Amino acid sequence: MKRLSEPVKEPEADPNAGSAKAKPRRKTEQEEIPKFKVILLGDEGYDEVHVVTQLVKIVQLEKNEAARVFGVAQATGSEIVCVVNEEQAEFYVQQLKRQEIYALMEPD
Repeated sequence: MKRLSEPVKEPEADPNAGSAKAKPRRKTEQEEIPKFKVILLGDEGYDEVHVVTQLVKIVQLEKNEAARVFGVAQATGSEIVCVVNEEQAEFYVQQLKRQEIYALMEPD
């Protein structure tokens, strides 16, 4: 005849388990990557069609947004084109300069 084992006891809850301090929230990859502004500098020698076309082609702005950025840069001397990570900002500035469009980047 088989002997029945004793019933299994459930582990008791630890009364101090809920009082543990919360760990600090880890920064996500997006929060750790510094952002940079790409700034279009106004210049009287610019051809609006050329600048707008290149902003659409290089930075992938919508045509109306590119035209707005161009107008503000011409009127005020500069305008923020976009805010991106450092590598992308460097690329945009370099590509715009190749098209004789003056831009710079600075930390956001």
